Amino acid sequence: MQSRTALGVGLVTLLVVAAGAWWRGQPAQSPASWRTAPLAQGDVQKVVSATGTLAADPTVDVGTQVTGIVAELLVDYNDVVVKGQVLARIDPSLLDADVAAAQARRAEAVAQRERLSLARARVRALAASGAVTTGELEAAEADHAVAVAQARAAQVTLDRARRNQRYATIRAPIDGTILKRAVSLGQTVNAGFSAPTLFQLAGDLSRMTILVNVDESDIGMVKPEQSVRFTVQAWPERTFEGTVRAVRLESKIDQSVVTY
Repeated sequence: MQSRTALGVGLVTLLVVAAGAWWRGQPAQSPASWRTAPLAQGDVQKVVSATGTLAADPTVDVGTQVTGIVAELLVDYNDVVVKGQVLARIDPSLLDADVAAAQARRAEAVAQRERLSLARARVRALAASGAVTTGELEAAEADHAVAVAQARAAQVTLDRARRNQRYATIRAPIDGTILKRAVSLGQTVNAGFSAPTLFQLAGDLSRMTILVNVDESDIGMVKPEQSVRFTVQAWPERTFEGTVRAVRLESKIDQSVVTY
């Protein structure tokens, strides 16, 4: 028993000596450092990330309401224009002919109205003396009323032809920059079904709008007037500031993911 106890004490002593040697062989650790700061109150930020498209505010599509051949093209990409400036002209030959035909129809309708007005006056005078029947008087009144309506219709047709004639000159609706030119000189534009887009104008390029799709799980944290920081690929090292203008209520579903 004594020999076993001595052996156990020797083994423990050997382990203690070995552990001490191993500890002395380890590199010395630097003392812990602490950084302190005064107590202050601040905002806790929770970031909602989203990607979208950047566009000028406003962006206006300029089209035409008449059909014809582009006879003049006065602007090109990146040109700066002012409101009312002429951008292009459509060949007005057919429109001028429409105006001339409408003027002739109006002159004919007016002449017919004046002729029937005189005829009505004569019938009225004869009716007062009993020289014509009541039926003849009513017929004269009706003919005159029809002539008056036809003259008005002819005037409306003339006004429409003149308005279309003015539409042949395409003008800038706002001050801005030409972003897109979708027409070429000599090209035929057809406004039979819908007004084709000839140009796209950007308004003030210092004001931009971003349309982003925010996940349904994050949209509850987005409110109007919140501050926004964003970057663009053209200048990845720069951060721009903005404000949330609105959150649209219409949702979109793309591959079973709901976004706003």
